[in-house]
Amino acid sequence: MKRLLSILTLFISIVFTQERTYLYYASPSGSGDGWEISSENSLSQKFPVSIPLYDDYFLERIHIYYIIEEEEANVVVNIREDNNNSPGDVLDGAEWNITLTGHGGSPSSVEEYIFYTTSDCILLEKDNYYWMSLKTTDETSQIQWAHTSGSYYEYALSHDSGSTWSPTEVGYGGAGKISGEAVYYPPEINFS
Repeated sequence: MKRLLSILTLFISIVFTQERTYLYYASPSGSGDGWEISSENSLSQKFPVSIPLYDDYFLERIHIYYIIEEEEANVVVNIREDNNNSPGDVLDGAEWNITLTGHGGSPSSVEEYIFYTTSDCILLEKDNYYWMSLKTTDETSQIQWAHTSGSYYEYALSHDSGSTWSPTEVGYGGAGKISGEAVYYPPEINFS
């Protein structure tokens, strides 16, 4: 009985101490430059799910770094499948309408918006690529998705709200962070 209790305690502690990891972490450049996101321009940023030790992740939180000149802008953020090195279909349940606001800084100051996605149960499978995309919801909303500090990110552009995408390019991407909570698959235990 004591041995069974020890095994059960170990199992419970492993399940409830899952690891949170940044799957994508691209700090803003600080230059005040960014990708125009409007009713005519969308950007999709590629990111991998290939962290050692774990298999899969549940999407937990998304950070967006942006520059805004108006008081607010209505934006759609979504996570897409990879379709032969291009943004594919939006994952089921992985689309969020957010309102970004300016906080009275200079027109080139970078703002950060954070939102949680844990309750949406979006599974990201190991060794796959995904795309985070931004587009506006109306013709009056416009932001700049702040450029990344590095110029080695894969991205694609759309001029029809994400229906079609340009060939994938490498350069400054959209700054942001995507974190996930590791899924732990416990080994089978023989209780006999």
